[in-house]
Amino acid sequence: MKATQQGVLPVSPGDPWIPAEGPQPMRVEIGRIKCYERNPRRLENPEYDRIKASIRIRGMDSPLSITHRPHETDYVVQAGGNTRLRILKELYAQTGEARFSRVYCLLQPWTCESDVLLAHLRENELRGNLPFIDKAQAVMVARDLLTEERGRRLTQRELEVELRTGGYSITHGRISLMQYAVTTLLPCIPEALGGGLGKLQVARIRSLERAASRIWQQYCTECKAAFGELFAALCQRYDGPDWDLGVLQAAVEAEIAQEADLDLHTVRTALDAALEGRIVSFPKPEPELRTQAPATSITGGVRNREQGRVPEPVPDTPDSTLTDSHDLPYALAEVAAREGPQGPDLAVLRERAFSLAEGLASRFGMGHLVRPLPDLGCGFVLDGLPDTDTGQSPQAALCTRMLWWQLAACSELTCAPPAVLARTLPKGSKFHRAVKTRDIAWLKAQVEVADPAQASACLWRSLHEQDWNDLVRLMDTYRRLYLRAQAHGEALWSRVP
Repeated sequence: MKATQQGVLPVSPGDPWIPAEGPQPMRVEIGRIKCYERNPRRLENPEYDRIKASIRIRGMDSPLSITHRPHETDYVVQAGGNTRLRILKELYAQTGEARFSRVYCLLQPWTCESDVLLAHLRENELRGNLPFIDKAQAVMVARDLLTEERGRRLTQRELEVELRTGGYSITHGRISLMQYAVTTLLPCIPEALGGGLGKLQVARIRSLERAASRIWQQYCTECKAAFGELFAALCQRYDGPDWDLGVLQAAVEAEIAQEADLDLHTVRTALDAALEGRIVSFPKPEPELRTQAPATSITGGVRNREQGRVPEPVPDTPDSTLTDSHDLPYALAEVAAREGPQGPDLAVLRERAFSLAEGLASRFGMGHLVRPLPDLGCGFVLDGLPDTDTGQSPQAALCTRMLWWQLAACSELTCAPPAVLARTLPKGSKFHRAVKTRDIAWLKAQVEVADPAQASACLWRSLHEQDWNDLVRLMDTYRRLYLRAQAHGEALWSRVP
């Protein structure tokens, strides 16, 4: 097909033309172009009337970007422009003017569904006026499309890489927040989210739910209702365009106080402390039923494990009876002395190290970063950076970063053979490149801890008893891995899994 003198390709009705490569200019009847059905913008563009007035007077300032699906006769908007196409069709229906019947376009070669969705996301990101919940829903749809195209379910880390490859860069922490908004909050507060609730407000809601859930699990043990159901019901009760987190928090405090038979001020003090990353202690309401339980404290809003619960003993581990010991380091030393170098083999120790590291990391919102290495190194490795841009208090964010460095130390992230370690990590990320080239300066800049001594003290003070025990156990397991390897002449990093 030859181009016209203006360099624009006309398209005959029912005769779609597909470019072999690169975008091609065309002039297409508006009836042959469809809006993109997965358009991230689910609500009407707030600038709709202004854009319509501009097009009525001046026409289109730039061509539409369109593409053509295989085996279809019509075209579809490829990257933004759904609002403008709707306006053109509306103006043509209202006026019948020929100038609205056809539109200049750039026809893009077809690739796949996920590419089209990401193109729309990128375009909306550039305009900067897409509500957070619309972005979140689009990312979840992109995940489903990529899963279908790749033939398997993507992990959160893999999704981050795929989105970045498609030109839409967000952190795995942001993906986690988006998933929370779509799966947990959207069924409960659709009006608030549709009214423009942003990522910071969503992060604060999640922090409130996590902190309140810990208190509920600790002090409302006799209640048959699950806290998640209660929290969802309260969110639904207060849903509306004028969302007020303070009203929800007050309702949560009242429910906990009534169920736990505590005064409201006590619950409010505990919940505020948890949200701000501070420690506060108060007695349980029925001490006579809990005389054997250790004193408990409520800490920063960066973990989601139940508190005040004595964990079940782990079978077949020599130190499983030491969970509640106040002299845990000494007890561990005694166990190691009894066992000597003939203690658990490397596979058992690696499995234990991974279990402890994953549990600790999960309670600080980093569980997805811990990758198991069952027959290599220290049993696990970190495969990414912590995300502290989720509404945490400064102290809670500092503790998260410091724990990441503690886990990095126990996995030898910065001192293991770089080439061997890099082969265990997802390729293509800046993190992978930094580990492979041992770029410690880059890691320090990303997980900044200005004063390691102060940050370590902050972390140790804020850890719940069980978390502290697990951290000590992890360090002990790391040490015993080396003692065992040295005693048997084995190299921890000698084989690639």
